[in-house]
Amino acid sequence: MYQLWVHYFILLIFSGGFPKYLCQNKNLQKLLTLENKFTEGFSDTYAECFSLERLRISKNQLTRNILDGVWTLPNVNMIDFSDNDFTSMISPGIGASLNLNELIMSNNKFSGELQ
Repeated sequence: MYQLWVHYFILLIFSGGFPKYLCQNKNLQKLLTLENKFTEGFSDTYAECFSLERLRISKNQLTRNILDGVWTLPNVNMIDFSDNDFTSMISPGIGASLNLNELIMSNNKFSGELQ
């Protein structure tokens, strides 16, 4: 049986959207997509990636909203959305992150206030 714990997309210059198959085996613990040209955000598939612990989607060109499901991933302890082009408001759903202890969102264009 094929198991995937870590998936790296670093400096591969992928573009468009994220592959939807990455979470299908329910074993993905780390997803790192650094310095690519991804422009489309996550699908609902990633909000169901319950084994995910680290999510680093930095230095891409993401502009869409961050789905609320990302904040409810039960095992995620680190999220890095830095150096993208997010412009939306940060969802109040961020308060649902139970194990999140590191959140990096610098160098974006978020709007609104955190409550």
